[in-house]
Amino acid sequence: MPDPVITLAHVRKSFGRTTVFVDVSLELCAGSVFGLVGLNGAGKTTLIRILLGLLKPDNGTCRVLGHEPWRHQTDLYRMLGVVLEHNGFWGNLSVAQNMRFFAKAKGIGRPDLEAYLREQWATTAIIEKKGKVKYFSRGEKMQCALCRAFLGWPRLYLLDEPAIALDIKAYDHFCGLVRRAREQGATVVISSHQLDAIEDLCDSVGILENGTITFLPAKKQGRRPWLIRAQMRPEYGAVIREMTGGETVYRDGAWRFDIHPADTRVIGAMVTKLAAMGCDIGEVREESAGLRESLRKYYGPSRDNGVV
Repeated sequence: MPDPVITLAHVRKSFGRTTVFVDVSLELCAGSVFGLVGLNGAGKTTLIRILLGLLKPDNGTCRVLGHEPWRHQTDLYRMLGVVLEHNGFWGNLSVAQNMRFFAKAKGIGRPDLEAYLREQWATTAIIEKKGKVKYFSRGEKMQCALCRAFLGWPRLYLLDEPAIALDIKAYDHFCGLVRRAREQGATVVISSHQLDAIEDLCDSVGILENGTITFLPAKKQGRRPWLIRAQMRPEYGAVIREMTGGETVYRDGAWRFDIHPADTRVIGAMVTKLAAMGCDIGEVREESAGLRESLRKYYGPSRDNGVV
């Protein structure tokens, strides 16, 4: 088994009398996309800063790509793609001027830089802009930060609110970059309140609260939740299990199950068969709550304002 890309074990961190992390443990391997969520002030940005070596934990183990990040080794930073709360571009320079500087810092030659911009960013508006970055919109500045982060296709991406202020075209482009990086075996950490991005891209999700990480159940790749509101009779559950090929749960007056999006035709056949058995069906629909509803249940009805 390959070595983990990120290892956090029993990490503690305090600022004066304020304790941020009590016991944070996390292990991520190559080719994974991890989503980090939590209420405002939970410590998400602090965790990313520890992974970058901008902060050092008080106790515990932290290793990133085999390095202790606070030693600030150049070869580690050349393997990272980073988005923090500031885009990191020099406002008085153009996009092209900024990118040439960052490419040189990463040891990337001019031909490779131009190929990257041509192949990955030619369809975006920011490459055509000739003016100073300080005059760009907030969304355009975020695209600049993403352009720098994916330069050279690093092994690890630490992205803090990377989807904020992106329009629909820029968001789709960002998702494409993340998926390509994952296909190349990179590891991606996305910290965000933008739950659509977490749900669209992440294989696993952790909630940071009270100084520790709680992991949500892994989502079933490629399958979507549905419900059929009907009586709780074992023979109905047996039909649903047989026709969907998966698990079935009866909760809140409805049978709940997962199917692949391409298999929605099975719903009609299932309803027909259940009706022929005398089943009184009150409702049939796809459940779309997903991660948002999971977080509401986790935090409770009065505690979800910072997550949605």
